[in-house]
Amino acid sequence: MRLAGRHIVFFFLLQFLCLLLGFSVLPPEPVGAVVLSLFLSVFLAGLIFLLVRDYILKPVHRLLLSVDRMIRGEAPDWPGVTRPDEVGALARGLSDLEGHVGRVVAEALRERDEARAVLSSMGEAVLVIGRDGTLLHMSAAAQKVLDLRTPQPVGRNYWEAVRHEEINRLIRRAFASSRPVDGDIAIYAPQEMFFHAQASPVSGPDGEVKSVVAIFHDISDIKKFERMRSEFVANVSHELKTPLTSIKGYVETLKDGAVDDPQEARRFLSIIERQTGQLESLVTDILTLSAIEARDPQGRGDEEVDLGGVVAEVIEAQQKAAEARGHRLALRLPPGGVRIRGDHRALGQVFTNLLDNAIKFTPCGGQISVDVREEGGMVRADVRDSGIGIPPEHLPRIFERFYRVDRARSREMGGTGLGLAIVKHLVQSHGGRVAVESVPGQGAVFSVFLPRMER
Repeated sequence: MRLAGRHIVFFFLLQFLCLLLGFSVLPPEPVGAVVLSLFLSVFLAGLIFLLVRDYILKPVHRLLLSVDRMIRGEAPDWPGVTRPDEVGALARGLSDLEGHVGRVVAEALRERDEARAVLSSMGEAVLVIGRDGTLLHMSAAAQKVLDLRTPQPVGRNYWEAVRHEEINRLIRRAFASSRPVDGDIAIYAPQEMFFHAQASPVSGPDGEVKSVVAIFHDISDIKKFERMRSEFVANVSHELKTPLTSIKGYVETLKDGAVDDPQEARRFLSIIERQTGQLESLVTDILTLSAIEARDPQGRGDEEVDLGGVVAEVIEAQQKAAEARGHRLALRLPPGGVRIRGDHRALGQVFTNLLDNAIKFTPCGGQISVDVREEGGMVRADVRDSGIGIPPEHLPRIFERFYRVDRARSREMGGTGLGLAIVKHLVQSHGGRVAVESVPGQGAVFSVFLPRMER
C-alpha cells in the first residue's frame, strides 16, 4: 500500500477515535449533541492528521524518495537532518550511511579502474574469465592478436569469443586444477605469432576459484631466432659438406693411383685447391657475418669517410676481374665528393660484394656502373649492371643468408650465399638501408642509402 493510501486509512482511524471520544465526554442530548460530537470529532481528526502528516509522514516520505535516488546513483536530499527528534536521527543516519556507501563505492570503482588500467597497459595479451565462463576483461593487445568470433567479446562466454582450442583448453585446466598452468601456443590468424601462456586461478576467501587470469607472453622473436639458428646450422652444414665431399672424393682417387698420372694429378689438385678456396671463403664470410651481428646494430665507425674514394678504390681493385670478362666499369660522383661518417673498411666490403656479384652475374661484355649522389638527407649509391637480372619472386628474400636464386650457378661462380646478407648488415650498422630493383634479362640495381654527414 502506498504512503498516500496509508494517510487516508490513518485519517479515518483518527476520525473514528475522535467520534468515540466525543460520544464518551458529551452529555447524551438528542440531535444537537450528536451533531456537535460529529463536528468536534471531524475537526480533531483533521487537525491531528495534518499535524502527523506534515511533521512525521511527509518527512519520512521525502526520506524514502531520497533513499530511492541514492539507489539510482543520483544525489539525494536528506530533509529534517537538523531536527532533534527521531525523524532527524533517521535522516542523519541515512546521510552518514550515504557518505560511507559513497566512499566504499568510490574506492571499489577506483580499484577497478586501476586494475583495468594496469591490465590494459600491459604489453602482453591478458584475459580475465569469471567462474561461470564469462569473459570479464580483454586487453587491447589480446584483441589485436587473437582471432575473435565477435567484435564485442567482453560479457560473452570465453569459448564463444576466442577461436582457439588450445587457449580454451588451458583455461579449462586452470579452473579444474585450481593452480597455475602454462604452455606454448601458436596463433596463425590474423598473423603468425607464438606465445607462452600462463593461466592462473584467483581464489576467494573460502578457497573457491572465482576467476582465471590468462597472460600471453609473446615469444615470436625467440621462435624466429631458434628457427633462424636451425636453418643457419643446416645451411652451414650443407655448404661445408659439398666441398668437403668433393675434396674427399678426389683425395681418394689420388690415393687409388691417380697420383701416378701427373696430368690427372694436377687436374685433381687444382679442383681440390678450388674447393679449399671455396671452404675458406665460406668460413671467412661466416666469421664476418657473426662479427657484424655481435656488434651494436648502430656501432659503426665514427671516422670521416669519402664515400667516392671508397668506391673508386673498390673499382680499381675489381678492374682486373671485370676486364677478364670484357665488362666496362663506370663511376659517377657529384662535384666536391660525398662525405659520411662510418667505417672505411666495412664500407669497402659493401661495395666489393656488390661489384663482385655484378661482375659474376653479368654476361661477358656487359656494363657496370656506380652512381653516387645526395638525395634529401641521405647519400645514395646505385650499383647498376646489365646482367641476367633477378625474377621478382626472389627479390623479397635476396638478402637472406644462404639464399640463392640459382644455386648451381652460384656455386659455379664461387659464391657462398652470404655476400648480400653481409651487405645488408653492414649498411644497417651505419644507420642506412639497402634496396634492389630488377627486371629479368635487363640487369639489376642495388641501392645503398647512408646518412649524410652534417656540414
